[in-house]
Amino acid sequence: MPNPNHKFLLSYAPCTSYDTFIVITTSLLLAVSSSLPPILTIRYLIKLVKERKRIEEEEGEEKEGRLKEWRIKCAKFGGALLAYTLFIRSRASSRYRSFFRSLPLWQSYYRYLSLSVVQLGPSLPSPSEQKILTIIPHGLMPYSLALSALNSDMERIWGKMRVVAAGATRILPGLAQFIRGIDGVNADRVCVDKALTQGNSIAVSPGGISEMFLSYPKPGISVNQEIAQLSNRKGFIRLSHKYGIPVIPCYVFGSSKLMKRMDFYGAEWLSRIFRASLTVIWGRWGLPVPFRVVGGLVYVVGRVIYPGRNVEETHAEFCEELKRIFEEYKGEYGWERKELVIV
Repeated sequence: MPNPNHKFLLSYAPCTSYDTFIVITTSLLLAVSSSLPPILTIRYLIKLVKERKRIEEEEGEEKEGRLKEWRIKCAKFGGALLAYTLFIRSRASSRYRSFFRSLPLWQSYYRYLSLSVVQLGPSLPSPSEQKILTIIPHGLMPYSLALSALNSDMERIWGKMRVVAAGATRILPGLAQFIRGIDGVNADRVCVDKALTQGNSIAVSPGGISEMFLSYPKPGISVNQEIAQLSNRKGFIRLSHKYGIPVIPCYVFGSSKLMKRMDFYGAEWLSRIFRASLTVIWGRWGLPVPFRVVGGLVYVVGRVIYPGRNVEETHAEFCEELKRIFEEYKGEYGWERKELVIV
């Protein structure tokens, strides 16, 4: 039974067939546009290497001419890669970002996932106030992190957010363009510091890539356990102290159930090395389409955490508040048997 003390800040109309069609289509387009270009690039590199070997084996006057043509091909290819790298690392114009966020298709994602925002603590800071929004857990695909900053409905709750995303995502064209559209920030110290110095608010998932692998069916983890990797993740608290800005704890119920994964030897190690998800994941019908979760995707927001006397004290306060909102809301969500484990 709904708790009258839980304040719903946002909820969406039921999902329609049109919404499902839009989510499936755009999910497939994003997957293809992110994976196909790197594959074609690798194939072309292999082709260039093989061509060079064939030229080296040749004899006669034509060899120098063909070698010159090969060098020109390499120069053009390298120039194209450099141009793409410079473009994708640049910040998109404000006009493009506004256009991207206003696309109607994002509303279909919110309805498809039955997204809602529930407040369990006192009033949030005003949308114009600088803050750090923490989205927990990361999930196999960070849908909840991206959706926290994707439309004007979310903006009315906590203001404009710049999502902190792994730098490796920039090499995947479709995903990189999406991150530019939502004004993402590269997850390195220099870029995050620059964003905060400029007065921006940021949305971050502290657990990052490694948290993806801390879920069932990983050995030692029960199906009734939800894992949050926070014990050694204090960077966002240090930023809170450095810039004197509050942290908003937010646990997203359903985020860990949007996709499934297949474990294979070395996947976790490789993912940590390259700071990207290098494992096999799937959703509905075995496609890169998120599952619709019973209960929906619910952002549960707790009491705002302000910088304390020191980082350790503030971090402990944050973890306690996260546990509190999980325990208080899990029954209403239908997760009575679940427990939140902070590692």
